[in-house]
Amino acid sequence: NSCYGCNNSCRNCKIMSIFTLLSRVVRAIVTEKITSVVVAKAMPKEDTVTDLPWMAEGKRVLGLHETTNNSTLKKWLGSDGHALGDPSKLPWCGDFAETCIRLGLPKETLVANPYLAYNWLKFGKAVKPQYGAILVFHRGDAKSTLGHIGFYVGESATHYYVLGGNQGNMVSVSPMPKTKLRPSGARWPVTGPMQTDKTIAMSGGTVTSVT
Repeated sequence: NSCYGCNNSCRNCKIMSIFTLLSRVVRAIVTEKITSVVVAKAMPKEDTVTDLPWMAEGKRVLGLHETTNNSTLKKWLGSDGHALGDPSKLPWCGDFAETCIRLGLPKETLVANPYLAYNWLKFGKAVKPQYGAILVFHRGDAKSTLGHIGFYVGESATHYYVLGGNQGNMVSVSPMPKTKLRPSGARWPVTGPMQTDKTIAMSGGTVTSVT
């Protein structure tokens, strides 16, 4: 895009370079906002004032990506005074859950090494899967300690919809097979409000009923 023979040194070329750079910045900002809006549409609408505090915390960072929004995500993950490390290099679903709980329920006792999903089986108390419950899943062999953790948002006949980190490399709401939920794998914080017993039926990411 430079003028012939000027080697990008003339005034017009410099102006064009600045314009190109600004265009790229604006495009990146718009793309990020669109991504967040698309992801947010999958969430059941809850009043942010009356929502469960740890769920409200998680929704605040919905759509943040581990590489595209790396610095913002790292800052949030460390805002509770604890962090696993760079989310683009480490499995951070446990870090996400820990940050939501620590910020939303400062007096809640956390499990040892909350970055290992399996350890959350010792968190709080066991409840039936319901809105806001922490769900602990296994990955591969059910006897393995490998797994995933997130918060119940809703369910279909075969899947739980989970608000979690490290889902598609970002904070998102994603379906997890019900067959992957560990025994006693739905947990509720001791210092949280009484469990909701609210079951949210969803189909394709859209809420169909609340019971």
